[in-house]
Amino acid sequence: MNDLYNGMIQALGAIEQRRPVIHQITNYVTMGVCANALCALGASPVMACAPEEAAAVTAQSQALVLNLGTPDRTRFQTALACGHTAAAQGIPCILDPVGVGATAFRKEETARLLANISPQVIKGNVAESKTLLGFSLTENHLIDSADFLTAPMQHAFSAYANEKNTVFAVTGQTNFLTDGQRCLCIAGGSPYLTRFSGAGCLTGSLIGAFLAVCPPWQAAIYAVASVTVAARAAEPAAHGTGTFLTHFFDALSHLTDLLQKGMIPAEEIFYEP
Repeated sequence: MNDLYNGMIQALGAIEQRRPVIHQITNYVTMGVCANALCALGASPVMACAPEEAAAVTAQSQALVLNLGTPDRTRFQTALACGHTAAAQGIPCILDPVGVGATAFRKEETARLLANISPQVIKGNVAESKTLLGFSLTENHLIDSADFLTAPMQHAFSAYANEKNTVFAVTGQTNFLTDGQRCLCIAGGSPYLTRFSGAGCLTGSLIGAFLAVCPPWQAAIYAVASVTVAARAAEPAAHGTGTFLTHFFDALSHLTDLLQKGMIPAEEIFYEP
């Protein structure tokens, strides 16, 4: 498992050196959190959502993040245009279908988006991920998930990833990642991650940063693990959500040092399903 940390360290170094531009069509609520998370790693965030320029910005970026958290028809059309540009130019893309099961509009438009683009990574909580596969949900709160990951669901997610030729990152108390052939679990970070708006969104943004410098499977692993490691490093010093966020972003800024010093052992983070 230390090999995964070594790979993360190399990827983090590449992000700092290359300062990749990550274009995000993302939601209004968490733009600042997502942008600052990317800056903490050394990437360069751009949130150009105007349909007149978004595709052109995508063409100049090294990765595209499509976050559907505050949707309208124009933003879906913009996401589709950016997705087509990314595919045409070989720019990797991650789809974060925030709250896809909350309304018929989100569900239908997300399905239309997925019918026309092929993201290298799809990331969602358990409820969002189950919705994409057409499974029924337990009681959820619009974008938040009350569902738990089960072994049958892991098999279903793996089959979906294989069918779509994508990496599926299912986040929650336990994070489950699969590319259809391989599966890996990554431990959760901290309960504080559920106490502020944007933990899931910033995870998707970090996947975008890692996609700019490494293949999709590794990018998803490194991004999810980055959130876990930073959260675990931040929690002991936190006195509440506000101080947790301060220490969390500090930890993201010094992630390479945390990994090199083994402050959060890899054996505590990665394990087989």
